[in-house]
Formats: sequence, C-alpha cells, structure tokens
Amino acid sequence: MARKKFLHLIFRVLALLFLSVYAVSGQNTSHIPGKILIVMQDGYDIATLTRDIPELVSKNAAISVKKLQTAPMTVYAIQFNHHQTDESRLLSEIRSRRDVKLAQFDHYITDRVIPDDPRFNLQWQYINDGSENGKEGADIDMELAWDITTGGTTANGDTIVVCIIDSGMDESHQDFSDNLWKNHREIPDNGMDDDENGYVDDYNGWSVYTSNDDIFNNNSHGTAVAGIVGAKGNNGIGVSGVNWNVKLMIIRGGGSESQALESYAYPYKMRKLYNETNGNKGAFVVATNASWGTDLLHWEDAPIWCAFYDTLGSAGILNCGATSNSNVNVDLQGDMPTSCPSDYLVTVTNLNRADNKVNQAGYGLETIDLGAYGQSTYTTTNNNSYTSFGGTSGATPHVTGTVALLYSMNCHLLSDLALENPSAAALFVKDLILNGVVPNESLDGKTVTGGRLNALNPLLMLQNLCSGCAFPFSVKVDSLGGNTAVLSWEKTSLQQSFDVIFKPEYALEWDTLYNIQNQLVLDTLSYCTTYQMRIKSNCTDTFSVYSFEFKFTTDGCCVLPQSYQFEVSESLFSVELEDVLAADQYAVEYKKFGDFNWEIRLVDDRQFDLEVLDTCYRSEE
Repeated sequence: MARKKFLHLIFRVLALLFLSVYAVSGQNTSHIPGKILIVMQDGYDIATLTRDIPELVSKNAAISVKKLQTAPMTVYAIQFNHHQTDESRLLSEIRSRRDVKLAQFDHYITDRVIPDDPRFNLQWQYINDGSENGKEGADIDMELAWDITTGGTTANGDTIVVCIIDSGMDESHQDFSDNLWKNHREIPDNGMDDDENGYVDDYNGWSVYTSNDDIFNNNSHGTAVAGIVGAKGNNGIGVSGVNWNVKLMIIRGGGSESQALESYAYPYKMRKLYNETNGNKGAFVVATNASWGTDLLHWEDAPIWCAFYDTLGSAGILNCGATSNSNVNVDLQGDMPTSCPSDYLVTVTNLNRADNKVNQAGYGLETIDLGAYGQSTYTTTNNNSYTSFGGTSGATPHVTGTVALLYSMNCHLLSDLALENPSAAALFVKDLILNGVVPNESLDGKTVTGGRLNALNPLLMLQNLCSGCAFPFSVKVDSLGGNTAVLSWEKTSLQQSFDVIFKPEYALEWDTLYNIQNQLVLDTLSYCTTYQMRIKSNCTDTFSVYSFEFKFTTDGCCVLPQSYQFEVSESLFSVELEDVLAADQYAVEYKKFGDFNWEIRLVDDRQFDLEVLDTCYRSEE
C-alpha cells in the first residue's frame, strides 16, 4: 500500500503508464495464428519489409504477402509459420520500424465476450445495466477484460493457482469442474509425503483444523468466495468467475491467528518449492484470498501475522484481504489484516450496485487500498446452487481474481519476471491494479487510491508495456564498491539505447545519463549510501516511460562481517573474516567453552590467529 514507505523495496512502478489505442493479442486464440496486418508509411514499399521478415522470423521461413481490398486504406496481410517464432515479439519488431505506420494481429471477431453461463445476467458487477436501483456502467468491465484473456496459464505455460483460505467449500459443486487444484506430485492416502513439502497426503490441499487434506465440508462461505475467483466460465452452467480457467487451491483455516499463520504457510511453501524446482514440484501460487479478519485490532498487536505477508511476497505471492464489515476508520481503530503495513497486501472495502461505498464497510486513507463491488453479488453456494453474496467477503475475491487474470496475459515481460524475480512481479501486479482504478466519489479521501477495481485497465496497461517499447524489468548488480557500482540489464532488439536517472535515496534532484548501453558504471558515488535508479528505453521511433525504481546501497557501511572461515591446528585458531570496507579494526570476543568471561582482542587485519593454550580446546566466538 502507498503508506508502507519504510520497507526496503526493490521495485515500484510509475503511475504514468500510457494506455494503448490499439488492440493486440491476449491469448493466442484471440487472433489468426501466423498472420499480421500492416499499413506502411506513405512513400514506403511493403517489399522492403518482406525482405527483412525472414531475418526476424527464421531464415528458412516461408512468407506470403497479400494486399487486401480495403481502399482508401492500403492494408497488407503477411502470413508466416507461427510455430517458428514468438508472434508477439515479431509484432513488436514490425511496429518499431520507421517504414511501418500501423501493425496488428488479425483478430477473430465475435460478439462481445459474454460467457454462456445461464445465470451470468445476474452478475451485475460484470455488466451493470442500471436495473434494480443500480448505476449503469458501475461495473468492472469484465466482458472487455475477457476480450484480452480469460485466465489459465502464463505466457511461459505456468499454471496459475489462487489460494482460497476459508472454512472449506462444497467439492462437488458442478460449476468448478477441473478448476479445483490438485497436488499431482502427491499420491493420495498412502501415508507418505511424496513431494517432500512437509505435508502428508495433501492431494486436495490442506486443512489446518484436521491436519489432512479434508478441505471439503460444504461450507457456503468458502464456496461463494471461490466461485467469484474461479467458477468455470463459458461452460453452460450457472455463473462465471473472474477467471474462466484457473486452479483454486483450497485451505481450511483462519479460525484463530495461529491457524491463520499455518494456513498461509502452505501456499508459501508450495510457491517456494515451485520456484526452487523450476516448476517440477509445488504450485505457481500468485495470490491468496482472506475474506475474514479481526475487527478493531491494530497491526502493532499482531506483528507476526503482518510479517507473514512479506514472507509470502518474497516468494511471489500477492495477498488480498477484506476489511471490516463495520463503518470504522481502520487508520484509527484498527483491523486485521487490513491495517498491516506490508506492500504484499492489497486491502479492499465494499461497494454496492449504485457505485457507493456500503455504509457497513471499513475505510482508511492510509490503510484501505481500493473498493470493489461486493454487495449482493451473485455466485456459487452449496448443493449446486447459487446465491446473492455480500460484504467485504464478496468484494475482495474480485480483486484476487484480477491478480490471477493479469498473470494469464500473453506477456513474456511479466511471465519472465515472475520466474526471475517473483517478489518484483507481485509488486508490479499490485501497482497495475491500484493504478488502474476508476475514481469513485464515495471512496475519495477514504482509501489510498480513491477508486474502485476495474479489471480492464490493468490489462491495457500491461498490454501496452508488452507490445511496444518497454523499459527494462530487472537490473543486475554486477559489483559494488565504496564509491562505485556496476549494473546491467537485458536488452532487446527494439531498444537502441537507454536514459538513466539516479540519486541518493533522500535527495530531491536526479542526475541524468543519456544514450547509454545496457551496462552502467558509476564511479563518483558516496560511501554507504542507498541510491534510487530508473531507466527509460529509447527505441527506433519512440521511447518508454521510466521504469520501476531500483535501489542499491554502496559499500562502506560499518557493519558486522556476515561470514568467516577458520582453521584449527594444535595450538592456533586461524580466522579469516569477510572483508568490511569501512572497518579499520575488528573487535573479537572469545572464551573457552563453558567459561563465563569473554576475552576481547582488537585486530587490525581481517586475518588473524588466536593462540590456544590447551589441547582439546573448544572456543565460543
């Protein structure tokens, strides 16, 4: 959240993200594979482009060009073997050329993407026509978002998982189909921890209450929440979730604070395992949902609970929490988890179909991030039934579902970042959602953003970043000295050069370097100083906005050595400490094991010997 300034973040996204005025591919099925439509700049010949395309695709690729009958506009259709190239990257290459005016995929045209679920018309939060005292257009533009993606997997093929922590659900509900997650690395009921994740027989998920995978107990609350995130869409049954396709990991837990911690531990371990094994074990969990909490509890009184969100974030998990169903100022009166100062937590209050904050819903200019529609939203319930659900419990899973939807865009920048720097990807997705809100008068001055969830805007922002001249998403620190830093980042064929701005963390003015390449050497820095840096890409005919904020700290701080090595001989302890640039001397305390008094020795060198008078001497340092 915007208030959490004191955390040491690696990246923050700029609010200035330009929306694209053209549509590009979301899922591969949204356009004809291997076909791009092109309009050339006046005075340029399509033949020049077609000569270059084999170099962009494959030297042996077969290319065909057809001039369409589209007068007065001259449009060419270029076709190629889509199995030999990344279509999205090829489109970006073509768009970057000086001789190309416009370029796009040849999209399939259908009626606006409306699922065939028979009760979809009751889900007013997706398309609000103003009936039943509603406000026309007060919705999350869901059908427009589904034009881009309907969920499922990342551009790299990782299966997207959302963890629903609740009191269980109805496993047999017809509207979940194969959207319920299973741990396929675990053999059910064999009494063994097959995937070595610390849980025995956790095939269906995990129940903190019973310490097994008995997560299905026909609980209507959990069934309703899960339905909003991921009831199977376009299956001719019931309703649709924000994601038509997603895997729902169900955790029974959260009844007490200790059980909440145990509940969060499971998705953390599974995502961490996924990261560590390159997807061979674990699960690609991108978000958790908590439609529960404790009223009037300040985060200072629950520091362990709050700290766990940072732990989850370190693995790449963004967490969504429902605020109180009371008209309380959380900034002053508290609420858990929505008063927690973690940047890996998104906090949500409740709106009704008239586009107003519900009176019985918490707020806070510093603590509550945004609003979402939750009052009387239609979703799944027990026994293959459906019901009107409400409260902040209904608002929050719409945000959680949007997190998952963003990961499913055909965007390698995000999918690569999620694997290379999972925590940065989580922060990036959060910023897309918060920067994509629609301003709402009833939330102005009462939430961090002053706005309500919109599923379309974050997708458009991400689409723009992925399809054009994008800034670097990650920066590598090659080396750090007291007054030096060497940094580098990946460069694409579109990026010709880069502009870099940097400054000490608390300085007001930025220094600017123009037209550099993708390695930067800074040699006039200050010792033991944290610097902020942002990078802008310069492409052939355009440029990006400035990137996320990247932070690094120069050497020269007087800190304890973080590691040491030693060798023991019959009469000597030979010690070598990690080099600390700022250290003139080291104070070493040591004693014979079991003694009470420590001996102190000042040494000028990080390599030194301690004399041992007794044989079989055991020391403590």
